[in-house]
Amino acid sequence: MNDKPATPTQIQLVEMAERLAGVGHWNFDVSSGRISWSAEVYRIHGLPQTGGEPDYNQLLSLYVPESADLLAGLVDRALTTGQGYDFEATIRRPDGAIRYVAAKAECVLDANGKVEALFGVFQDITERTQAERFMQALANHIPAMVAYWDTDLRCRYANLQYREWFGRTPAEMLGISMQELMGVDLFSRNEPFIRGAMSGLAQTFERTLVKPSGETGHTLARYIPDLDAAGQVAGMVVLVTDVTTLKETEQRLKQATAAADEALEQTRAALAVKSEFLSNISHELRNPLTGIIGFSEMLAEEHALSAEASKHLDRIRDASADLLTTVNDLLDFSKLEAGRLAIKTKPVDPYTVGLRALGFFEPQLRAKNLSHAFIASDLPLKVMIDQVRVRQILLNLIGNAVKFTARGAVNLQAEYIRSQRVLRYVVADTGSGIPKEHQSKLFQRFSQVDASTTRRAGGTGLGLAICKGLAEAMGGNVGLTSTVGEGSQFWVEIPCEEVTGVAASASRSEERTNPAHVLKNLRLLVVDDHLANRELVRRLVEPLGVAVVEAEGGAEAIALSNKDRFDIILLDILMPEVDGPTTARVIRAGSGPNSSAPIIAFTADANRVPKWAGLFSDQLPKPFAVIDLLNMLARYSPSEAT
Repeated sequence: MNDKPATPTQIQLVEMAERLAGVGHWNFDVSSGRISWSAEVYRIHGLPQTGGEPDYNQLLSLYVPESADLLAGLVDRALTTGQGYDFEATIRRPDGAIRYVAAKAECVLDANGKVEALFGVFQDITERTQAERFMQALANHIPAMVAYWDTDLRCRYANLQYREWFGRTPAEMLGISMQELMGVDLFSRNEPFIRGAMSGLAQTFERTLVKPSGETGHTLARYIPDLDAAGQVAGMVVLVTDVTTLKETEQRLKQATAAADEALEQTRAALAVKSEFLSNISHELRNPLTGIIGFSEMLAEEHALSAEASKHLDRIRDASADLLTTVNDLLDFSKLEAGRLAIKTKPVDPYTVGLRALGFFEPQLRAKNLSHAFIASDLPLKVMIDQVRVRQILLNLIGNAVKFTARGAVNLQAEYIRSQRVLRYVVADTGSGIPKEHQSKLFQRFSQVDASTTRRAGGTGLGLAICKGLAEAMGGNVGLTSTVGEGSQFWVEIPCEEVTGVAASASRSEERTNPAHVLKNLRLLVVDDHLANRELVRRLVEPLGVAVVEAEGGAEAIALSNKDRFDIILLDILMPEVDGPTTARVIRAGSGPNSSAPIIAFTADANRVPKWAGLFSDQLPKPFAVIDLLNMLARYSPSEAT
């Protein structure tokens, strides 16, 4: 044994090593009571080495009371039993600073087994302890269960949240097996995820748990493998988050969504019922209106009427026209509201659409001495639009302009903006104009600028709202510019494609204006349960040489079509017993002479016809203009075809 004292160089090396590791050594000689510390132990305690070696009581005074009592007890036990000790304690330096330390001691025994000295090491663990306490506080306040499980599925760490969910404190969790904590059933359900994590794959799943309080909670669990430096699984971190509130909110949201969907379906059903009701009412109103308007027009052609009778007739015509407008507005708005308005595009001449729309108001324009013009340049010969809906918008805008313009002009402008593929119509008038504060109300339903009980113009207040709905249904829009005292410009823009390859010979000047010459000897079957409608058609076309046969219902029409040949069948849609579609279907499917004859739907609700595509060749809405009836018959006349 080498009893040579350590050299200064060796002492310096030891001190450097202790300072680097933060570990000092100490020795306590029992017989002399002498305590010796290394330089690092002095530094840990915050004492100068020049103050002399500390005695035992001075040493205990540096510890907080709990730690001082713990150290005194350990020393007494070591001196009595010869067993060393290992503990952590808290000291308070002379300057008041708190430090956390770890100490380990061993006993030196004499030949008789009596303790003659204690020696050991002393380490400052303040930074480590503070970090551990910070992490512990953080883990305990995370709204989730956090634990570490080794490969034997025993708990090595757990935070406070396990007390709420499993009724165990962190101390009680240490060393417990996962099977014991979870119980047989829960462990069995979680076992596939445990095996997955222990094979190195992170696992995420949801689980419903019953707490010791009896309360049911929902959790989102994540098992995260802990891999060592060699890539082997050393254990797993378990993170279990309480998602009870989220689940309850999700369930309430689902219930609210289901309730909203049910309410929406009920609303849709109610709108559909309302639309169907209005459609049926419209049919019942349009049929008598067809007779009123048609016979009024025929009566107006009589030259023997007195001035008074002519005035009364004008009142009837105006009233019936207003009633028809109201019926149309209510029906169209109902269909827009219920989302049942179908848009049907086909190649259409935009010039003809505008010209006819403005021409429709020529009598009113002449009566008010208003000048008018249709201004269009470089329009395509054909564009893909829904002619019926575009015409409906133009009639509404032009009608309003005529109604509210006392003097000056009402003009219609049309252009096709090729860069945007947009067809644009503008109705310009020289009326009184609309104040800015009223302009935003115009396209709202049931809204009129003049809503007073003394208003001069009637109407439902739906016209412009319908225009907006129709334009939007076609992907377009409507708007206006107006100056009080100068007039207004209402515009509509409809996105549409230009139809290319249209023959130049399709000149707009060749439009037929008198189709009567192709109707002579035409055989027409008119099927309608309203006598007035049949009589009106007969009175209008017989003078042109058309041979008219009438049928009151579908059964009679089928019988007639099986016996005689007709050039055209004009067929009502809604009829008792055998309706129009059924009648058309039987005629088409039969072997009679009219299986391929043109069948024109004669209907008060033109929106019903598209769903029977293939049965009808075309449709003639009720009420109708005389020229529309004649043009329709001329279009399908055998003379026209040849």
